[in-house]
Amino acid sequence: MLNQSESALARVSRQLTQLEKRDWEGWVVVSLTGILVSIGLLAISLPAAFKGDTIHCEITVSRLLAMGLFVLLALVNTYLVT
Repeated sequence: MLNQSESALARVSRQLTQLEKRDWEGWVVVSLTGILVSIGLLAISLPAAFKGDTIHCEITVSRLLAMGLFVLLALVNTYLVT
């Protein structure tokens, strides 16, 4: 009986270790995605904000960059939900 409980305890311990690893992987994915989206938004907004002598907000965004940001966010959300 003692042997079975030890093996069950070892199995539960391994499963908890795997869950903790997936938790860290999730945090890494979310952090990297946040950094990439922030860099993308800064790349879009900073050049437009400091054009000329006055500060104005005329922003032109390439369709490829906008779609890339949206696809990146959709993939991260899908990964996190699953």
